[in-house]
Amino acid sequence: AQLICPAAAGTILMTTGLPGVILIDFLTYLFAAGILFFVKFPRQQRIREIDADKLRFVKEILYSWQYLTARQGLIGLLIFFMMINFISGMINALLIPLMLDIASEEVVGIFGSIVGAGMLSGTLVMSYWGGPKKRVFGMMSLMAMEGIFVMLLGFRESIALISVAVFCCLFIDPIINGTSQALWQSKVAQGIQGRVFSMRRMIAWSTTPLAYILAGYLADNIFTPLLNVNGLLANSAGRIIGVGPGRGTRLLFIILGALMVLVSSLSYTHPRLRRLEEELPDAFD
Repeated sequence: AQLICPAAAGTILMTTGLPGVILIDFLTYLFAAGILFFVKFPRQQRIREIDADKLRFVKEILYSWQYLTARQGLIGLLIFFMMINFISGMINALLIPLMLDIASEEVVGIFGSIVGAGMLSGTLVMSYWGGPKKRVFGMMSLMAMEGIFVMLLGFRESIALISVAVFCCLFIDPIINGTSQALWQSKVAQGIQGRVFSMRRMIAWSTTPLAYILAGYLADNIFTPLLNVNGLLANSAGRIIGVGPGRGTRLLFIILGALMVLVSSLSYTHPRLRRLEEELPDAFD
């Protein structure tokens, strides 16, 4: 889907226009919803009253939170991904507008297929390799490397450079995510992984909506004026990346990439996170 659909979407948009895209989008959701009419759901077994108190929603949430806070290394890892997801959310929101400043919809569709190939390649490598042995160090190093590729997005107005940089980012992502998942599964007892992982995902992704809200505002109202012809940074940063339309967004990408490198570096200095694998025993030991 990541390889074929983006290129097909660009072609459809060029030939049928936006109404055709919306119609196809609607039909796919209708098809997916229609399948549910043919799915038989088994009846849930009645829970004994003696166990009902243990499964109360609020108590489960509190238990998950207490489990995490008692393990400072896991909390550190959670905060790290919370900050990274905020940065990544802004990158995801601004990437397509950045591309559309310098390319047509059809080219952007092909670009989507190229970066989809990066994710597929990274997944295959992770499946074969299994990830770094020193998981925390591997994640931090790869995330810092990804930050460097994000910075490259802002330096030149080049489809080829952007495609290579984003391909590399999405090649790295499955390795980071797979390594993180393996670390969590090895450090959290199997019987409570469902509730703990739910809390983990809620916290880790809580910053993403804020990132989507802020991304467009920062690009249009803060960074674009800074790199207008007579902008405040026209004679400094403007000498490196240029001035005019789209340059403010590119400057924001450079800053976001630098933040990824900074967050990764500072997170690794946290002793509980850095020594997480040694200090917290595996749950199945």
